[in-house]
Amino acid sequence: MNVFAISGQLLQRSEASHAAAKAALNTYSRELATEVGEHGVRVVCVLPGFVVTDGATAHLRHMAENRA
Repeated sequence: MNVFAISGQLLQRSEASHAAAKAALNTYSRELATEVGEHGVRVVCVLPGFVVTDGATAHLRHMAENRA
C-alpha cells in the first residue's frame, strides 16, 4: 500500500519536489498494479483526507501570509 497526497494533483508554489514525488508514486502504483495484478497481487494507493493539526494549520497560515 502506498500513501498518495493531494499535493500530487494540486500544485502549490515551493512544493514542486514533494508534488513530483507524490505524482510519481501514484503513477508507479498504477503501473505496478497492471504488472502484478494478473498474479493476484493487489496494489493500493490511498489518498487520505485533510487532517487539521497544529502543523497543518501553521503551514496553511504560512502559505496564506506569503501570498499576501
